[in-house]
Amino acid sequence: FKPVGLGEDGDSSTNTDREGIARRFVQLGPTAGPIVVRAVAQFEGGQPEDKTVQFNLQSLPAQPAEIAPTGGDNQAGLPEQALPDPLVVTVTDAFGNPTPNQQVLFEPLVGGVIDPATPVFTDTLGTASAIFTPDRSGSLQNVQASLVESPQITTTFTVNVQGVADRMDLVSGDGQEATVGDSLLNPISVKLLTDSGEPATNFIVSFSTQNSDGKLSN
Repeated sequence: FKPVGLGEDGDSSTNTDREGIARRFVQLGPTAGPIVVRAVAQFEGGQPEDKTVQFNLQSLPAQPAEIAPTGGDNQAGLPEQALPDPLVVTVTDAFGNPTPNQQVLFEPLVGGVIDPATPVFTDTLGTASAIFTPDRSGSLQNVQASLVESPQITTTFTVNVQGVADRMDLVSGDGQEATVGDSLLNPISVKLLTDSGEPATNFIVSFSTQNSDGKLSN
């Protein structure tokens, strides 16, 4: 018996029994895909092709174990406009083999719209995709992709949304004084508003000191 392809481990010969039968069990390796095993009988004068039997076998992926972003993560987009590239995940088993026909659900964690809103099946390469349209809820928005049959297996996409906040106002902390080396009693704070006057949530605000060696902390 001569394996050809995945899991190949060389010749494995055996004698026929009293019924003229020779047999071998096949142990599959960790890689999914086709396996061909050829049985060649030892005849006097050679091994003619018509005395060869071929077995066509298939090693299938194991149960899905991981889902990972493979396209569309960390995109930048505008509110109310679909991202230029789809969000793409690849589902694999514990050996890294793509697992087809798995249902993947894409869900916005805060705002925005996903299309389609229903689960998507992975293709033969283990990939599934969806289109995300961010809204005005924040400059950083996230989409979670999870397996329907194993919802604990998840991954998260991050989207950077531009042009959402409209105004930043000083809230408190201005005009404070303290002795060198001490911390100011109250934090300095600002408030971001959208163009409609609503609080602009989940936006990144960077603070920096000017003309001093003061330090900032949370």
